[in-house]
Amino acid sequence: MNSINRSQPHLGTCVDIHITAPLSDNDLLVLSTQAYAEIARIHNTMSFHEDASELSKINSLAHKRPVEISSCMHTVLLHALTLSALTEGAYDITVARDIVKLGGLPERFCGCVSASWQNVMLTKGQITFTKSAVIDLGGIAKGYAVDCAANSLMEAGLPIEQFVINAGGDIRMLKWNNQHINIRHPDRKTKDTFLELPMLGPAVATSAPHYTAQHSLIMDPKTREPVPNTDSVSVFAPTCMAADALTKVAIMDTGCTSILKTYSASAVSIDTDGFIREIGAVL
Repeated sequence: MNSINRSQPHLGTCVDIHITAPLSDNDLLVLSTQAYAEIARIHNTMSFHEDASELSKINSLAHKRPVEISSCMHTVLLHALTLSALTEGAYDITVARDIVKLGGLPERFCGCVSASWQNVMLTKGQITFTKSAVIDLGGIAKGYAVDCAANSLMEAGLPIEQFVINAGGDIRMLKWNNQHINIRHPDRKTKDTFLELPMLGPAVATSAPHYTAQHSLIMDPKTREPVPNTDSVSVFAPTCMAADALTKVAIMDTGCTSILKTYSASAVSIDTDGFIREIGAVL
């Protein structure tokens, strides 16, 4: 059995890829390179910061006319808007303008602060804003990128024993039963402390309103204010895309249990004392 461990900067974080398989060093290198190529592809398509990204084109033009979109963009937007509808707006990708005001995103696009997910019209090949809006795919795109990388490994047709892809806490594993992960303590005073959790599904994502240095960048779409909750939330789901998006819902605890069940997901929260609490059904 052979293994490879690599780390590269993508998606605004370090992406670590571990693969174990009865393959040569060169085969493992090729596999991991293909996985990184998938991550780079999604980053280049869905980056808020890149002028040439498909997302930047949408933010620049969709309030003026319909904009053609790729199949991967359609997949992520459909997932986001479906979750927005199920949560009655507790998840909303149009909070980008509010994050810009807090300094969490650069001032790049004009948009109405009163725009919501309901102003985003999605058809099979196009997107239109009925009101001037700005969207940020952020975490959900990061989760989707991890899923695409995982799919590239699973579809390679090679005898992979195990892989772990970790993009800043968005984690996807091939064999997750009886595995454990380390979650950073949500208290800033103990930021170098980690707590161990069992893996409860193939994918997990973790969010905390005050992991950032100064203030929360997780917005409540209904109040348009930062979420005051100080707990971290880890969501386990079949995909990283679902897990990452659901962390935002679970942090606000808006119809959380029923929504988690809809996505075959489970969640735990960790408070600033390190107490771990289950907040959704275990897979």
